[in-house]
Amino acid sequence: MLMEPLEKRFYSQPTLTLAKALLGSFLIKETPIGTAVGMIVETEAYIGPNDRAAHSYGGRRTKRTEIMFGEPGVTYTYSMHTHCLFNVVSGEVGEPHAVLVRALEPFEGKELMAKRRPKAKNETQWTNGPGKLTKALGITMDDYGHPLDKSPL
Repeated sequence: MLMEPLEKRFYSQPTLTLAKALLGSFLIKETPIGTAVGMIVETEAYIGPNDRAAHSYGGRRTKRTEIMFGEPGVTYTYSMHTHCLFNVVSGEVGEPHAVLVRALEPFEGKELMAKRRPKAKNETQWTNGPGKLTKALGITMDDYGHPLDKSPL
C-alpha cells in the first residue's frame, strides 16, 4: 500500500486541532530490517509555556526541548525511564508546543512489530502505549528533529 506523507503545512494547525487531525493518520517507520506502520488512535496535546505538563512549561528551553521552539512538523523524541517517546512539534516558531502520540493500531509490518515486542500478549499490546509503539515501530532517539514529511519516518 502506497502512503504519501502529510504535507509540511498540515502540521501548522493549532496544537489541539492537530492532535485531533492526527487521529486516523498512519505513522510509518522505515528501518534496514523492514517497515512498520500503525494508525494513530490516541494523542495528547501540550500547549507550551502555559501547560504545566509540557516540557517547555514556563518557557523552559534546554538541549532536549530546543526542537520544540522550531518549525512544526518535526519529531521531538525524548527518553522517559527506559522508553523513547514520540511527539510531533506543533505551534509556530518560538511557540514550543507538541503532540504526543500515545497509541497506534498495528497496520503493516506486524511480524516485525511482534519481533520487537516479544513479551506482548497480543497485537493490541504491541502499540497501546507511547513507549510500546516506539519500540514496535523502531523509533529511537536518533529520530529527534527528523522532518515528518521525509523518509524514513
